[in-house]
Amino acid sequence: MKVSKKRFALLFTGISVLGGFTNAVAQADFYLQANQANNAQHWNLVQSTAGWYTAPTGGSQATDMDATAVYDSNGRDIRTQDAVTDIFGGKTLILNGSNLILKGQSGRLSQVGHLISQGATTVRNGDTGTMQFSIGDWETSGTTTFTSGDSRNLTTTIGTLSGNGTFNFAADNLATNIYKLNIADGSAFTGEFLFTRGTLAMDQAFTLGGSLNLTSNSRVNLTHSITVSSLFINGIELTAATYDYEYLSTTYGTIFTAGSADFGQITVAAIPEPSSVAFLLGGLAMGVTLLRRRR
Repeated sequence: MKVSKKRFALLFTGISVLGGFTNAVAQADFYLQANQANNAQHWNLVQSTAGWYTAPTGGSQATDMDATAVYDSNGRDIRTQDAVTDIFGGKTLILNGSNLILKGQSGRLSQVGHLISQGATTVRNGDTGTMQFSIGDWETSGTTTFTSGDSRNLTTTIGTLSGNGTFNFAADNLATNIYKLNIADGSAFTGEFLFTRGTLAMDQAFTLGGSLNLTSNSRVNLTHSITVSSLFINGIELTAATYDYEYLSTTYGTIFTAGSADFGQITVAAIPEPSSVAFLLGGLAMGVTLLRRRR
């Protein structure tokens, strides 16, 4: 059946409209205008020059945190609080080319429901011991660098991870600094996990729609399975296959020095993004609806 240019345009419009929804960027309600430079200043600070404002410049100071609002770090340093459980008070936090410093004693938890990172951002463990960072939904673009000093470890728990950004794990000095990752759903993430320096550990298996890049200065505690769309080790891309701990530790002994003979493996396979199928079907359905209305 021949499809007229006008009908094709209607189909394309349906897909484009839906794509516009998925690519929309959240508009912030509040912004930082100064760096949060000490432990008395933090991401829930209001009525302060280091707190939130209603505009990137000018505007007025926020009087309280709004659980329905979007907050933009606006290129400024931002800190969590030194609390046993520290929950960000807004709906969404945009790390916009900023440094996020996680504060608090070992074992303390910093938590945010929805995080958007864009541009060149940094997440840093700002205290000794092991900090915990929990994110319900993380959307990422640009490069987010995780850093930590000696004897500082970070456990990051993510519910849903999406976007095409790069996560660069780069401990200051030690390859033994542990970055523990627990990701419930990373299938919609199409970017890269790069371990420049530091140890990758996990409490559960996880899947990434993007790539895993391990350098000679990184270490992996392969106690659970990892599935990725591509895998690089020492700059060489491995072909699609499943690589068990025995093979990896024998071939790359300096990197895979700990793991599980039963569950430790890395599988390289194409990971279909769940939203891609829904996107195409939804766009076609909208186009069909428009065609029917035209008729």
